Amino acid sequence: MPFIYALYLLSGVLKAMFIFYGIRFPVDLTLLTAFILIIHIGLSFFLYGIKVQFKKNIIYSLILLTLFFLWILISLSYGNSPSYGYKKSLLFITNILAFAYPFLISEFKLSGFLKYLSVLTVILFLWFFYVYFILTAQLRGSEIYLKIMGLYLTMGILGGLIFLVFATSEKRIFSNWFLDTVIMILLFVFVVISGARGPILFMILSLFLYFIYRIIRIKLKTKINVNKLFKITFIGLPVLLGFIVIIFNKFYNKIILLAERSLFRMSLIFNKIDNVSEMGSSVDIRMKQYKFALNSIFSDVIHFFFGYGFGSFGIMYSHADVRLYPHNIFLEIWFETGIIGLLLFLSFLALVFFKQLSKRIYVSGFVILYMILNMMKSSSIVDIRIFFAFFALMIINSNIRKDIVNNEN
Repeated sequence: MPFIYALYLLSGVLKAMFIFYGIRFPVDLTLLTAFILIIHIGLSFFLYGIKVQFKKNIIYSLILLTLFFLWILISLSYGNSPSYGYKKSLLFITNILAFAYPFLISEFKLSGFLKYLSVLTVILFLWFFYVYFILTAQLRGSEIYLKIMGLYLTMGILGGLIFLVFATSEKRIFSNWFLDTVIMILLFVFVVISGARGPILFMILSLFLYFIYRIIRIKLKTKINVNKLFKITFIGLPVLLGFIVIIFNKFYNKIILLAERSLFRMSLIFNKIDNVSEMGSSVDIRMKQYKFALNSIFSDVIHFFFGYGFGSFGIMYSHADVRLYPHNIFLEIWFETGIIGLLLFLSFLALVFFKQLSKRIYVSGFVILYMILNMMKSSSIVDIRIFFAFFALMIINSNIRKDIVNNEN
């Protein structure tokens, strides 16, 4: 079921694709794939019994995530949101399923899942860029244009995440060196030309820190595999460079246009644009939301500890019971569930991230760093199923060296 799990995590983007082509399903795709995953968990228990070996930090992290969700439900009792808060609580369950699924089946194939996820992401990126030029030329300003163009940030975050998995993994995701390298390069290029400023900066920063880490820990090998070196130097690299040149030559104009868009968006961070602030109007709005959230949190002791109730930011900020958030997940949690909710969530993250960080195989600490940076800049707590999935993959047995797993079990 790794493929269905990947579809579940990417269902938001897939639904936008179906809307673009006018395809309507009788059942919501996220709900459908979630139902299939739950059925798979039940079948796994029925056929194989409970053979999953839980480590202490997995058990504790599941308990803490459950306690955090229970606190969310409690906050609804005193919250200011009469409607959206309940909807947001239901949406949070999708995060719990994304986190729990890899632990609740008898065997979860991590490398297989990463293969499916990476290939699907490349395909979705290609579709997004293809549609971008159609919408820009024919449907600019339309409702479908705004809906699809909003995917640039989602795709940028997703692409940067998977690129860093490929770049920092101790093992290749695909056994074929060429395929592994091509997908990694494509993802890097796609993120850079996506125009998603945060993911671009965070991806490059995480990659830079990884290189520093590798330089510090590098050990020179006394033996050199001459045959492997020959194949890489005189066969692999020329083929790879030839592939890149062909693709670049065929799509030169489109690649340049996308690159110019990304450069312009990045320049907003550093240059003053007319009457807009130095980083652009979207950053102005976020800064106002940050200030409002902080002022509200520290307005009195009760709201500092308990918050205003889950899903209440919209009605407090805009006086409308709508989806709205301060674009910083930690600030969002603090505002809506108080310091109690924030401490529960931070405790959950601590158990996931900080135990034997250097012993990971596929999902490294640099991938987690990238996710945390994005959590502080974009999205709402209910928009990050993919992050919760990678929280789980961080501590799953197949992501940890066997000698460590054997010592813990």
